[in-house]
Amino acid sequence: VKRGYYRNVLYPEGIAKRQDASIKRMLEQEEKMKSEEAAKELREALERKRAIEDHGEFVFEKKVREDKENIYGSLSQINVAEEVVKSTAVPVRQVSVQIPKITKVGEYRGSIELTPEVIAVFKIKVVPEGSLGKEEGEEGEEVPETLVAELARWRREVCASCGAKAMFYCPYCCTPLGVPEGVTIPRARLPFARCDIIFDDAPKKATSIHAKVLAPEQVRLIDLFTTEANTNRTLSRPGGNTLKADSGDAKGDLHSPTAVIREIPEYDPHITLVLFPDDSSGTFEQVASEWDFGPPDRLTLVVIDSPWKRAQVLRKHPRLAKLRSIRLGHPPPSRFWRYHSEGTGCVSTVEALAALAKEVLPQTGGAAEGP
Repeated sequence: VKRGYYRNVLYPEGIAKRQDASIKRMLEQEEKMKSEEAAKELREALERKRAIEDHGEFVFEKKVREDKENIYGSLSQINVAEEVVKSTAVPVRQVSVQIPKITKVGEYRGSIELTPEVIAVFKIKVVPEGSLGKEEGEEGEEVPETLVAELARWRREVCASCGAKAMFYCPYCCTPLGVPEGVTIPRARLPFARCDIIFDDAPKKATSIHAKVLAPEQVRLIDLFTTEANTNRTLSRPGGNTLKADSGDAKGDLHSPTAVIREIPEYDPHITLVLFPDDSSGTFEQVASEWDFGPPDRLTLVVIDSPWKRAQVLRKHPRLAKLRSIRLGHPPPSRFWRYHSEGTGCVSTVEALAALAKEVLPQTGGAAEGP
């Protein structure tokens, strides 16, 4: 600018200042902070790149046409992005995924732009529908005879509370059923003060019920699946009777085996974490090093148990959006008995909760105590 404009306008009104030693130091400090942030982002991007590339090829099953080569439809960026997130727990944006047009079975290469400087390159394999399951079935381990004999001792039983007939546990009352003589159901002790599971799925399909059965005094279910229009037996209505969201039976007490609430509550963002692999998530170790929230046993852990697309919507709920996300540092292979082809690292809700407990307490892997 011209000197007169600086002298008569900019400087008197405080819009501009003379460059002196203090201004120079401030500019140098800002530049240093930017460099440190850039270095941190680069390290994190390289870690994500390593996790994706170390995973190996990502396999997709697709229905093929009569020629046994062309598939119905195509493999999209969304398909690949979701698979990478499920398999590696690395947050990936759809627009950052670059793949060729995939309309046939075979092997392909794709890339993900993590930052303008860091790009992860990975392999994609498309196979006919059903072939992956056969391969895994042939290579999988046989069920031990001792486990087969143990399962034979269990029987389907009618729940005394709601009248449902089930094996192992009642999916509505969250209590064990048909326990053989001499068998004790363990009570798990989670390394958190409480675990709230936001539940929006059919009770018989979801594994969050398992967590409620094993840790009833710490796990609370938030039932978004039940609607007043639905008169069937559900978590909030184990006996089939309609319960209001503000009724004592619906809310219950935290220590009651059937304690369920019907809406997402308010959470304290200083002592609450959400187990969800989004763009801002970090491992528990990373979050603990950046955020001094004290010992884990004062935290509330929130877990979303619903189909993936619905879970993404729920994560943006106003009462959850302000909470910090964490993800598994080392997702284990799923041992869930229902076969799925979602890939390594895609685990059920109860498996994710158990894996996180082991990461929080690596020496003990979580504590369990008798009833």
